[in-house]
Amino acid sequence: MHLKFVKSILFLLSAGICFVWGQTIFMLPSEQGSPLSGNFTYHLTRNDSLVKIKIFCQLSNNSLQFLKNGENFTARYRIGGAIYINKELLKNKSFVDSITVKKFSETNLAEPWQAGTLSFQLKKGKYKLFITLKD
Repeated sequence: MHLKFVKSILFLLSAGICFVWGQTIFMLPSEQGSPLSGNFTYHLTRNDSLVKIKIFCQLSNNSLQFLKNGENFTARYRIGGAIYINKELLKNKSFVDSITVKKFSETNLAEPWQAGTLSFQLKKGKYKLFITLKD
């Protein structure tokens, strides 16, 4: 299983407007050079006291490791998110899923597809969000 990237967003959720404070990609030293990659987008919505952040994760087949499973090829992956205040973990969520294709040539497709969504509800404040991808 490869752990390729940890994306981090430091964001400020204020009473009036939601600001994205910054975005950085941290490569983990033990996994630099791994072919595993992915993209994410996020959407912030708020009400009087809470902010909801939805993170949409995209992957492409050519970045995953597929194993032959009978006549098919299957790749499993895990996407996780962790919210920190300072250096203290506040919330974390993750999910495990898989993709199965029938032809070996499909394991090398570079077209991105929607791999899943993570959602967090938070009080307005300043947080750091880490997103991890493992296959």
